[in-house]
Amino acid sequence: MIRTDDELLADTELAAELHQKQNTLTSWRNRGVGPAYVKIGRRVFYRRSDVSAWLAAQRREPCTAAERRSAAA
Repeated sequence: MIRTDDELLADTELAAELHQKQNTLTSWRNRGVGPAYVKIGRRVFYRRSDVSAWLAAQRREPCTAAERRSAAA
């Protein structure tokens, strides 16, 4: 299957891709911390482009030991 940025993923599909439980995605939606989603009737879908953007925003750089020490001070 060819993937596009506008491809819609069901919450079950996204949960499998992220190695998370479907309940985790539900919790993220309720807390407003997960990727943007689309609701069609009672079903929840995620655009692949929204998931990609959300994942990029989750990226963190590791800090050095000196940075950890200065943050603790």
